[in-house]
Amino acid sequence: MRLHTRASVLHASSTLNPPTSTLPPPLSLPTKEPNLPATQRLKFYYQTGKAYLTFYKTGVKALWQNYKALRQLRLRIPGGQSAEQALRAGLLSRAEYHLIRRTKRDVSRVPVFGLILAICGEFTPIV
Repeated sequence: MRLHTRASVLHASSTLNPPTSTLPPPLSLPTKEPNLPATQRLKFYYQTGKAYLTFYKTGVKALWQNYKALRQLRLRIPGGQSAEQALRAGLLSRAEYHLIRRTKRDVSRVPVFGLILAICGEFTPIV
């Protein structure tokens, strides 16, 4: 998956849909065969852990890009106005509005995920 640069996020060709970096990255897990020998099972668990690590890493990179774009968009909104008011006033496109909404929601979830990962790391899919 190609992450958008800050310039491509802010000057997206589509004013309707936000960039794909606001969506979850693809997760491609290996298939588990029944009755695998121990060495093959270890290889399977390693590949699964690697897939989840790549998934999380790509997601954090996309979130960081979206957060940087969010900071740039906030400069265009006059003080005291919400994103909804700026959308109604024509200062933001629909894509920019959804970028702001999704990024705010995603950033607010990061501390909870970090806490769960720190406390219950063995229960997360990272092997």
